[in-house]
Amino acid sequence: MTEKDRRREQRHSCSRPVGLFLSRGPDGPAVSPVFEGQLLSLSRWGAGIALSEVMAGSTHLAYGPMESSTLQLNVVFSLPDGEEQLTVPVRPIWLDKIQTEDMPPFRIGVEFVVPLAKELLLRLNRQTS
Repeated sequence: MTEKDRRREQRHSCSRPVGLFLSRGPDGPAVSPVFEGQLLSLSRWGAGIALSEVMAGSTHLAYGPMESSTLQLNVVFSLPDGEEQLTVPVRPIWLDKIQTEDMPPFRIGVEFVVPLAKELLLRLNRQTS
């Protein structure tokens, strides 16, 4: 079975800036700076993101939350029209390193803790067009 066959639904390709940071639990304080990333794909269930860095001090953005019951990875989306940013808690699923000239080298796949509402997904996809 290929990776595409395992997905719950089709991901939409996109390119937009996002941020990632670690917090102490879902509502706890941030324990890392916000790392700039580039959203590559998006569905109600998860996203693919390219990053230049994956280490927050001695804590890995992907493996830290996988190995800890207290660390939470979060994705920050900027919303249009001056609205506040939307912070969404996620679970890291996979990590890869791909060398290309035009993209950051690290790729992280994340699953949303709570799937995005269809209306929000449509709104975020319109914003990336």
